[in-house]
Formats: sequence, C-alpha cells, structure tokens
Amino acid sequence: MKNVKSDMASLSQQVEKLETRLGSLNESMRDDFSGVERGLNSTANMICDKIKDLPVYTCGGTGGWRRAVYLDMTDPNTNCPSGWQLTGY
Repeated sequence: MKNVKSDMASLSQQVEKLETRLGSLNESMRDDFSGVERGLNSTANMICDKIKDLPVYTCGGTGGWRRAVYLDMTDPNTNCPSGWQLTGY
C-alpha cells in the first residue's frame, strides 16, 4: 500500500507539471496570434508567416489548407506513407 501511495504522489506531481507546461504553451500560442481574425485562411497564413521552414503551405498562395497526406491519428499502428517520415516537433 505504501508503494501505491508513493506511485500516486509521483504521478500527481507529473500531471501537475504537464498541466503547467500545457498552460504555458497555450498562453504562448494565444499571445503569438492575439488580435488577429481566427478564420482558417488567416490562421494558415499566420502560422506560415510566424514559423519559418514549416512544412505547411497555403493553397495557391491565397490561403487555406491542403491535405498533403492522410494519417489516421486515432490508430497507434498507422505508418507514414511511402516517402514520408515521422518527425517530432
């Protein structure tokens, strides 16, 4: 029982750290894009302008999103299509 309490305390601390980190990331994104219309086209252009060398491109230079590849993100066994690779950011 003592080990379970210790494990729960450790897990609780890790969850608190994760909540803090997610909160700061959320604030950072809100600050980066504050005061700007949040339509899909505006957001796509803002992201491309804000984060250089991002492998996301706006459609025809006029904005919008284009799907380059389909991945079922709900399936942990999904593999990258041929010619693509998984990269963490």
